Amino acid sequence: MLFLINDVYAGVITSAPPISSYFDAVLMFLLTIVGTLSVIACVVAGIMYMTAGGDSKRVMLAKKALVGSIIGIVVTILSLVIVTTVVHLV
Repeated sequence: MLFLINDVYAGVITSAPPISSYFDAVLMFLLTIVGTLSVIACVVAGIMYMTAGGDSKRVMLAKKALVGSIIGIVVTILSLVIVTTVVHLV
């Protein structure tokens, strides 16, 4: 939030940062949250798998949760690459 205050006193409009820098900051923040949650979900799925105790339903649930969290991590990394590439091209 502090970076918004500095831009109010930018002076000449040409010295103000482009609007894409704000979108970049917001997207990076959201991707960081999603990536962190995906890693936490992966850890929770691993704990579910270890504590299943041989129950096939719990093992299947843990495997589905692990696959979903890995897909979340992959999507987050690909989104990060795409956003970074697009922002630096503009």
